Amino acid sequence: MGLAGFGNGIFGLVIFLLSMEGQVAREIKEEYLRSIDVREIQVRAEGIDQNTDKLQYLSMRVCAGCNTNFSNLTCKKYFCQFCYKAFCNKCSVLSLFHPETNRNERCCNPCYLLFTQKSVFSLVEKFAETKMQTEIQERAEEEKKQKNLNEEILSVKAEIELEKLKFSSESEKISLEVLKMEEKIREKMISLIQIKRKISEKEEEIENFTKNDAVDYINKKAEECSIY
Repeated sequence: MGLAGFGNGIFGLVIFLLSMEGQVAREIKEEYLRSIDVREIQVRAEGIDQNTDKLQYLSMRVCAGCNTNFSNLTCKKYFCQFCYKAFCNKCSVLSLFHPETNRNERCCNPCYLLFTQKSVFSLVEKFAETKMQTEIQERAEEEKKQKNLNEEILSVKAEIELEKLKFSSESEKISLEVLKMEEKIREKMISLIQIKRKISEKEEEIENFTKNDAVDYINKKAEECSIY
């Protein structure tokens, strides 16, 4: 597999990343992959197993990639400097910077694909972490705004309740004043009725007095006339 083939392999890996679980994770990965050119990803050899038998390729008789027998004169044995397994030339055509030798070393196709996958995953994880931190910060700001808005709403509600109490208190005062005025009006009406009753009684007394007085006058005159 040549470099062009591995370029296609990286794009295939990108498609694989998009199949990971989680709607949010997929959206973040899609956004990230739209924003970069995957051909510019720098593949780094990380996580090399230090317990690997570095001489295991010596006893291997077939290619670990395509199973071609090395007894075939056209198939020359090579070994990967990262997994130390035996590979033919076509299965180990690529090279990769080795963190121990500090130079480019032969790398088998499976190891190159593995390190490519790790590099892409690392970049996606960093992007996702940054993206999530941004979203968390934005969410925190939105929650802060919502909290402030709720506090303002509660403050306005408290003011409204206070005004209601004031209005209720004033209303009670007015109601008491109205009751007092109504009571005074009732008292005045009772007094007026009593006054009218007294006036009526006085008028009746006057009328009776006048009648009695006239009768007395006539009787007196009659007595005078009878004397003579």
